[in-house]
Amino acid sequence: MTHAEFVERYRSGQLDVRLDPARVGELVKTRDFPGRFHAAHRFWKWLWLLSIPVALACLVWGKWWIALIVLGVGFLLPRALNPSAYYAFILQRALENEEFFEAATAANALLISARS
Repeated sequence: MTHAEFVERYRSGQLDVRLDPARVGELVKTRDFPGRFHAAHRFWKWLWLLSIPVALACLVWGKWWIALIVLGVGFLLPRALNPSAYYAFILQRALENEEFFEAATAANALLISARS
């Protein structure tokens, strides 16, 4: 399938597009990804990393249950956000850029099937 066919068929609702989570991380780290996507990726990564010292501070100066909530949210945040954020990033980039579309499909990170 060519990039033009992909864009046309996706916008008309004829395609189901999924991501292979195991291969998505490698695709996001490539230089072909725009800076705004890298910035968002770094933001969420730093947010969950910072939850650890915030949880420790809450444990020392606050209540233990607040520390537990902060730590729990900090560890669950990347698992909840990464798949949806990656999906939006990769799909948008694949629709915009033909070279990225080819790379994503060649790496089997972008899985395309006809909608039934």
